Amino acid sequence: MEKTEAYQCLGVNDPLPNLIERTNKYLLDLRLAHWITQKQYELLC
Repeated sequence: MEKTEAYQCLGVNDPLPNLIERTNKYLLDLRLAHWITQKQYELLC
């Protein structure tokens, strides 16, 4: 896959891994607080 100019602007500061980690933590928190079911959690992750 060819990298775009956006990668050049970001350099080594790639926000994607942090975003994925925070999203997964948020979904787990929703699951543990019983706001979503186990099945919904599995579909989202």
